[in-house]
Amino acid sequence: MTSAIVTHNVGQENGVHMRVAGAISEFASKYQGEIIIVNKENNYQANAKSILNLLLLEIKKGQTILIKVKGTNPIQTIDKIKKIVC
Repeated sequence: MTSAIVTHNVGQENGVHMRVAGAISEFASKYQGEIIIVNKENNYQANAKSILNLLLLEIKKGQTILIKVKGTNPIQTIDKIKKIVC
């Protein structure tokens, strides 16, 4: 099992709102490893499989997040998350 950590600036106009959190959670739920999202503004972190926890991160457009992945193909997994949050 490998891991990767990448920073990313959120480009979604409304940040990580319900639709975006749902898309992340749906993708993460199918992933066998672990995906953690961290809001660099407040250092809150959440397991990406939980819509509620993602919403509680209060991620807004332009904020920087950390995407941490442990499992198979972590770079491809991070790229998918980055596409969801633009």
